[in-house]
Amino acid sequence: MIIGNNIMNEKALKGLVKEENLLAEIRDTKLHIKDVEAELEHMELRESDEYKYIHNLKAEIYNLEQKLDKLYQEYETY
Repeated sequence: MIIGNNIMNEKALKGLVKEENLLAEIRDTKLHIKDVEAELEHMELRESDEYKYIHNLKAEIYNLEQKLDKLYQEYETY
């Protein structure tokens, strides 16, 4: 019976670690999006002639938002 409990505890611990890692990645991605959005706003206001860089920032935000959606879906199904 003790062995069975140890296995269950180990599985629960692994699950909690995975959940914590997933939440940390969600938090980090949200912060990264916020940083890139701030940089984009700055570029649009002060360096509006930097079209290529602005386009790259918008693409990066889009990709990060897609990543965030996938992370949320993974978290919801977890």
